[in-house]
Amino acid sequence: FVGGRRMAESDPAEILAYVEGARVFPVPMVDAVIEPAAARGGFEVNARLRDSGGADWTLIRSFSAAAGGVRVETALSVSQPREAVHVPWLTLFAGVGSFGERKTQALLPGVEYLEDEPSSNEKEIRGPEANRRIVAGYKICYPLMALAADGRWLSLEWDTCGAPVSPLFDTPDRVFGSGGHVMGLWSPAVGEARFEGELELYGGLRLEPGKTYRCAVTLYGGAGGNVVAAIADRVARAGLPPLPQYADGFDGAVRLLASGWLDSAVRDGLKWRHAVWGDRYPAQPAQDPPAYMLWLAAHTADPTLKRRLSETSRAVIGSLPEGAICSEGISHVDRPTGALLYGNLQGLVKRAGPRAALLAKRLADGRAIYRPETTDYAATLGSDHCNGFTAMSAEEMLVNASLTGDEAAIAASLAVLDKMTAVYAGQVPRGAQPWEMPLHTPDILASARLVRCYVLGYLLTGNGAYLEQARYWAWTGVSMVYLAPPTDGPIGLYATIGVMGATNWQAPNWIGQPVQWCGLVYGAALEELARIDAISGETWRRLSRGITIAGLQMCFPSDDVKGRGGLLPDYFLLRQQVSDGPAINPGTVQANLAAVYGKPPLYMAARLNNGWLVHAPGDVRQLHAQGGSLRLEVTAWPEDEYRLLLTRVTKAPASVIWNGASVAPLFLDEARVLLVPLKGRGTLVLTE
Repeated sequence: FVGGRRMAESDPAEILAYVEGARVFPVPMVDAVIEPAAARGGFEVNARLRDSGGADWTLIRSFSAAAGGVRVETALSVSQPREAVHVPWLTLFAGVGSFGERKTQALLPGVEYLEDEPSSNEKEIRGPEANRRIVAGYKICYPLMALAADGRWLSLEWDTCGAPVSPLFDTPDRVFGSGGHVMGLWSPAVGEARFEGELELYGGLRLEPGKTYRCAVTLYGGAGGNVVAAIADRVARAGLPPLPQYADGFDGAVRLLASGWLDSAVRDGLKWRHAVWGDRYPAQPAQDPPAYMLWLAAHTADPTLKRRLSETSRAVIGSLPEGAICSEGISHVDRPTGALLYGNLQGLVKRAGPRAALLAKRLADGRAIYRPETTDYAATLGSDHCNGFTAMSAEEMLVNASLTGDEAAIAASLAVLDKMTAVYAGQVPRGAQPWEMPLHTPDILASARLVRCYVLGYLLTGNGAYLEQARYWAWTGVSMVYLAPPTDGPIGLYATIGVMGATNWQAPNWIGQPVQWCGLVYGAALEELARIDAISGETWRRLSRGITIAGLQMCFPSDDVKGRGGLLPDYFLLRQQVSDGPAINPGTVQANLAAVYGKPPLYMAARLNNGWLVHAPGDVRQLHAQGGSLRLEVTAWPEDEYRLLLTRVTKAPASVIWNGASVAPLFLDEARVLLVPLKGRGTLVLTE
């Protein structure tokens, strides 16, 4: 029961079973001698019976109070050797006698993220691989399964205690036909004696006499209409795992990424490829590599490397077309750093208002309509729009709104965001990779885009409702982050599943196969959320930094013989511990490297107390105002001149003082923005 509401019950006809020769022998627990007994913190139930071969079986279930839940530990022993073919450590039927086969959401992290729809469906994967009722353990991001219905949620967390166990997850329950949903932990496990998805076995679990086998489960529950509450509850109780370690430290990371920019096959003279994969990604002029290289140059202790990075950056900047706006690049994490350093910042902000207004008009009802081309990726969606697909355009709209003081464009953008909330609040994140994925597919990129939309909404308004939405979408992404080591290998903790589905419904099947660039985009959004979230900020920081470190661990080494040194693999094979696929430019990993090692960020945006926004290549903090002036502490990283961008500025300030000396800013009256040229670090004072 959760909050007085019946949520689940165990199997009333539970059996064990073993095989001998060609025959399977059941061991029905209904025939056992039952002895309840008091135990520390709760009670236990001892069940003993003798099988048809004369072996004595003892199954003891201990029930005890846990912090906010109930722990159920099962211990099994047998007096003679047996090859067990069915050991149900726990089988629960949720909804039986109450909400039935309905639900709001259900979750098996990394494998299933459902609304009121069947599990193991073919909306993301077609064919045998859609059967996900029993999966290999390494595919599960952390040992939890959860279900929400009738305004309450129930979760099941487990500790195998070394036993080979696989989770059973079928919603609604088609295994037993209970009329509810089945959630369980069974042995033998996938890979030990059964194939994924199959109830049939090709072997058993060897039970030795005199040895006790154990598995523990803890049940939790609470109020809430979706599984995000169960995810947040787990993190609040158990915390996040320790951050992995990048063996070569900060200096090694700088050298690695520098080798990617300077010496890998991603570079072709003063041009760069997005990734190295045959001839698929041709080299092109790119506007963000100089910013990334300048940051590395500012942080390397190697004078030779510093010179190479600086000279290459200057050469690339000199080769950019005159008036280049520098608003887009080849990294998956798109930020306007280049514009603040060397690009056409005036052109960027003058374009921002009209661009935001145009996108707001297209998204007027809070939805982006999907129109198929060669392949209809909405074929299994049941709609022509979804949250992640809409967020792709909405993020661009809100980024532009944040770069201007055009109040009409800002208001139109925020109106779209409000309508998005009305349409998509509380949903499963899906559909942000429409170039290859069925739009129904749960998608961490959708979480990322939606987090950033609401962070930008908060920066523009200070409205706590936007912050709450950003938190919700941040928690949805935690469904695809490995918070428990998936294998015995050194790489895997904080790896991220890109989607819970397959390209073109067929292959590759991405379940259990990290696509870290997707997680790094999500991590970048989390880092921005952390700056404004006083409640959960440390959670988002730790997640973001763990994801970045895992990305560093996956990068190809500098001496890679295929010219991929310092590049990020498109995907990582967990069991083989091998990086594979297209080798992606270093920017996606580097975007949040500063946060991992406590350095000034490559870029940040912040809301000031007067409602202005400030954009900077570094960190900006507002100091206590004195005499009506605005005082900012700027911790920037560039070694040469850069610009600070302040938006929603109604008039040019009477004076602008930088470290005690007057500077001459540029006020763009039509866009209502102020561009302040600075060098170094210090205190900026603006007086009306």
